[in-house]
Amino acid sequence: MNYEPAGFGKRFGAYVLDWIVLPYLIIFVLMFVLGFIIGIIGFLFNVSEVFSLGVVEAMLALFCLFFFVLYPLFKDGLFNGQSLGRKVFSLKVVRYSNQELPCSFIQSLKRNFLFFIPFVALISAFQVDGNPEHRRLGDSFADTVVVDLKKQRRNKAAVDTGIAQKKTNSALIVLIAFLAIVFLIVIALVFVGVL
Repeated sequence: MNYEPAGFGKRFGAYVLDWIVLPYLIIFVLMFVLGFIIGIIGFLFNVSEVFSLGVVEAMLALFCLFFFVLYPLFKDGLFNGQSLGRKVFSLKVVRYSNQELPCSFIQSLKRNFLFFIPFVALISAFQVDGNPEHRRLGDSFADTVVVDLKKQRRNKAAVDTGIAQKKTNSALIVLIAFLAIVFLIVIALVFVGVL
């Protein structure tokens, strides 16, 4: 094993960012911007509300399709094996057979498709810490592994200098999880009409 596998905590933090925080945040901002633009167009050109609502609903449906289905399936094939959540946590999805190569789009589809099958994601999450390579079912199926770039650089530096360093990002993980929960509560309150 010539790579440093990522542990459950960092992977969970990246998962929360990629699957929960980013899509809802982006959809919320896009709804606001689209509503504002459609409102201005409607005001300036005296366009009926039916047209405005239809355009907003169609655009929202397309954004939801992208951010809740397509992005989660192919996110690991983008940005050289680093989705936005993985970039924040210094993680990267690489090919298991050749860690120099990032995850491909087909491998990304294979490894993330399993998240859409009920209970497989939960079982897979517990599998990460259960094996020494920290690979979940989707990683095995797609021949991939998630590596911790920060730990890899730190261990390489420790080998080069002979000094081992240990740091964790547990405070960052807890902060992001807390913000994700607060964000979801605020969104729920907005949709219920309390805020």
